[in-house]
Amino acid sequence: MQISFTVMRARVPEILHTIPIHKVRKFARYAWRFIEWFTRDLDGKAAIYAVKKYKSHRRLPSLLELE
Repeated sequence: MQISFTVMRARVPEILHTIPIHKVRKFARYAWRFIEWFTRDLDGKAAIYAVKKYKSHRRLPSLLELE
């Protein structure tokens, strides 16, 4: 089954309206934390560790001590 681009483009707003806003915001915060750590030149494993350890919505620590 092949769906055209125009059909998919029309369906996206409908589908997005079914997703609760709190889930969208939670994912946005989670993604933003990864962006923050990658801009601090951390590699993948260190960024994953930092995102899991530092979940504060207020700020991220300026220095990260990895073991």
